[in-house]
Amino acid sequence: MNNNHVFPILTLLFAITILFFLIIVPVSHCQDVDDHQFSNCSIPYPYRCGSSEFNISYPFWGGDRPQYCGREGFEIKCHHDDHQYHFIEFENQKYRVLILSMNESHPTMTIARDDLWNNYCPGTETQDTVMLEHFLFKYSPNVGNLSFFHCQEIPPQHPGYFNCSLDGEFITGFYTVSVPNHPPPILPNLPDTCQLLEIKVPFLLTALVDLKGTRNLGDVVNKGFEVEFLLDNTPCCDCYLSGGKCGSNSSNPGKFLCYCHDHEPQMSACPHPGMFLHILSKYRRLPLCFKAYIILDI
Repeated sequence: MNNNHVFPILTLLFAITILFFLIIVPVSHCQDVDDHQFSNCSIPYPYRCGSSEFNISYPFWGGDRPQYCGREGFEIKCHHDDHQYHFIEFENQKYRVLILSMNESHPTMTIARDDLWNNYCPGTETQDTVMLEHFLFKYSPNVGNLSFFHCQEIPPQHPGYFNCSLDGEFITGFYTVSVPNHPPPILPNLPDTCQLLEIKVPFLLTALVDLKGTRNLGDVVNKGFEVEFLLDNTPCCDCYLSGGKCGSNSSNPGKFLCYCHDHEPQMSACPHPGMFLHILSKYRRLPLCFKAYIILDI
């Protein structure tokens, strides 16, 4: 037997064995790291509020799900009253969360203004909808704008005429509809005494049929509008593929962190053993990565 062939084979087998232990075998016996954040962010969190329930995961947090499991600006809250519902806040405006869809390539949320819920009637102190782009959200292409104008002297035959009651005050006016990639609406001829006060409220374009058919503004406003997330999913994608859980820095909620089992939190991806999967992912970037770390984690 030729020993010259045996020793290289043994050496190769020894090297493969060492590599196997470095990549595959967990290192929990070598380190004593408190990974309660990893465990807490791994727990599927069904957030029930009243009759509705959402399974929330990164970037959302709220209730018993800690802030470090999500991102700043993505807190889902529960309104505790006779009518319980999920909501999210931007500045001083509250929005009911109607639908939370964590689709792999098109994550969206349908929300409705709480101050106009079941009473669309826009008062003189009603504010425009806040600029959601300042809060890591943007309007989806399925959203248009309703613009309400106060005008007590406008006759009922004017296009978009409406009347409503707010706090015992009878309000009349008209509305216009703005649709993306279309010219702005033309304002009707108005009486000289008409003082315009414009209030913009986003709405779903699919509700245009209802608006034209019934002119029920309340139903249209209650259906809310759709927003998309302005959030780079690459760090969370890398974190998930390396075996970690996505979150944020407790002292800096806007800073991404990857929580790892039996390791200190990382800026992007976890070290061994998940690094092997992380390396493989560089050669085959998963198109459903957003779905992987959002849907499969809940």
